[in-house]
Amino acid sequence: DHNILVDSYDKEKKTLNVYDIYLKPGMLEFDFNLLKSGYKFSYYLTKKETGSKHSHVVEPRQLKEYLKETPEEREEKIKFFIHDIQNIANFDYDPNVVDATDFIFFFTDFIWCRVKALDYIRLLQEHSEHKNLEMITETIQQSLPLWRRLRNYLTKNLILKENACKTQIVELVPELINLEKSLVGYINNM
Repeated sequence: DHNILVDSYDKEKKTLNVYDIYLKPGMLEFDFNLLKSGYKFSYYLTKKETGSKHSHVVEPRQLKEYLKETPEEREEKIKFFIHDIQNIANFDYDPNVVDATDFIFFFTDFIWCRVKALDYIRLLQEHSEHKNLEMITETIQQSLPLWRRLRNYLTKNLILKENACKTQIVELVPELINLEKSLVGYINNM
């Protein structure tokens, strides 16, 4: 997964000033036509889901609208997410049917996205003094070691082909769920 933080738009040069912390720590200039082509490609892949009206002229406000989700939609997503975390603790899955390599890469990618999110939040803090940005940063920092421990426990289970870390996972999950709920609350109240 890859993402950028859009800072501003230059109408004359038709470029966006963006931060792409995956590539470079400073600001980059990004060709708007390139973004348009990416948007159109994404539109064709997700047409049925989004129900968006497609146009050959794509304005920044349209992209904002396209990406927007309501607090209720975000809340629904986090409920599914938390449900999955709870299932990890409560379900005696069969480690023989889970591909350990895919799982480890997926979980590592998830953790890496959280680490990169912290970089973006620090950039936002340079432009805003909203108190929730600091709370979001603190909550993500608190949750990262727990996510890493959970990944380690689950990986151990997959490698050993048995649910050897059940107790540790059950003890870890409630704190992780509370942190995730707090994180969503801080984001929703921005």
